[in-house]
Amino acid sequence: MKIAVVEIGAGIVMLAIALIALSEAVQLPPSMNPMDIGPAAFPYLIIGGIIVCSLVLIVKAYRKHSQGDEEKVTIVRANMVVVSIVILIVYAILIPILGYYLSTALAMIGLLLSSGQKRLIKLVFVTGGFLLFAWIGFENILGVPLP
Repeated sequence: MKIAVVEIGAGIVMLAIALIALSEAVQLPPSMNPMDIGPAAFPYLIIGGIIVCSLVLIVKAYRKHSQGDEEKVTIVRANMVVVSIVILIVYAILIPILGYYLSTALAMIGLLLSSGQKRLIKLVFVTGGFLLFAWIGFENILGVPLP
């Protein structure tokens, strides 16, 4: 399959996901404190970024496809792609059981290992850094508790 076709398809799928997420985000309650930005601010920011990136990807891929300047898609480590998908499915199942922080730590370590990262110090610091960022950003700055 040609890469431009895959990119157009990925852009359309991400655009659809962003629009579904937007329909959910508009249902979030407003902030109780008028000085707060509220729980919907972060999703709106992320959704806006996804919409812009999806449209850019679709337009660039369409131009590439129109010019005939494209390559074939090759998946080098297909088994690791499947492993990563399984990790993400298990992660979604484990969040209500183990909580956000423990589930995310396990999933990140699994994903980093499946992507080829073997150094323990990088596994610990990347995972710990992300969890610290999430805790500070959501729990402390935005006041949005994570599950």
